[in-house]
Amino acid sequence: MISAFGVNKCEGVFRKCCEVTLSLLRANRESLLNVLETFVHDPFVEWSEKKNKAIHTPEQEKTAALQSLKKIKAKLEGVISGVSLTVEGQANELITQATDVNNLAAMYIGWASHY
Repeated sequence: MISAFGVNKCEGVFRKCCEVTLSLLRANRESLLNVLETFVHDPFVEWSEKKNKAIHTPEQEKTAALQSLKKIKAKLEGVISGVSLTVEGQANELITQATDVNNLAAMYIGWASHY
């Protein structure tokens, strides 16, 4: 996939687009969080896994929703592993995670001829 980006691979246009997108998300994070907060109160949004759904109360669902929003807010602020990063640093970290062979191997489920 990286080869499809051309000679510069992840450097150049792709990295610059990531940085511009992250800076726009950061600049408008309050609006985005306000929109996402409405899902906390939506009874049709499931915040927990299906297998544990039977044992979760509405209060636990709301707690799970608020925890998810807290994670999203941290990502919008550039906090990764407790460290606040600049836009460039966050883009670099995200590209590094996306191109890590271990992460890619975890996504690969093998050859599935039945699909």
